[in-house]
Amino acid sequence: MIYPPQGQGAESGGITTQSVVTSERAFGVEYQNNTGKPMWVAITTKVSKISNQAAAHRFYSDNVEVGAQNVPLITGYSIGDYYLVATTTFIVLPGKTYEATTSVASDTIENWTEWY
Repeated sequence: MIYPPQGQGAESGGITTQSVVTSERAFGVEYQNNTGKPMWVAITTKVSKISNQAAAHRFYSDNVEVGAQNVPLITGYSIGDYYLVATTTFIVLPGKTYEATTSVASDTIENWTEWY
C-alpha cells in the first residue's frame, strides 16, 4: 500500500496534521476551524464519581449537536476518581465552530485530538 493513500496526501488537501490540544481546550468554550480543511475531532471525556450525579456531555459543530454521551449515575465500578471514560468523534467543516459541553463541572477532558 502506498502511504498516504492516493488522493489523501498534502497535495490533494487531505489530512496532514495531527494535533493533541488537550491543554488548550475546555468544556463550554466555542472554537473555530481555521485550518481551511475539514477537521476530524476526537474528544475523550471522564465522568467524575465525586459529583455523585448523572452526566450529559454534548458535542456541537456549527451549533448543531453532532454527538452526545448520556451517563446515568453509576455506583460500584470505578477507575480511580472516575466511573467512565468515553470518546466521541466528529467532523468540523472549514470555517465552522465546534464545542464540547458538560452538565457536571467536575467531569474532565482526558484527551482532545484534531486531525486536518
